[in-house]
Amino acid sequence: MAVTVFDERNSIQVRKLTLRQVKRVDVLLEQVGEFGSVTLVVEKGVVKFVKVTVSKKL
Repeated sequence: MAVTVFDERNSIQVRKLTLRQVKRVDVLLEQVGEFGSVTLVVEKGVVKFVKVTVSKKL
């Protein structure tokens, strides 16, 4: 099953992520803020979990 993601001018078919996963990744990216990363961990072609790293400026 594919999910269509679009903005004002473009759209793409996302085949490896569900709508729920796309929403979750978007929320995590917002939470990371100015510094950090969101990493999808894949096993046997399936997203198993997400690692979130948040860095803070000292």
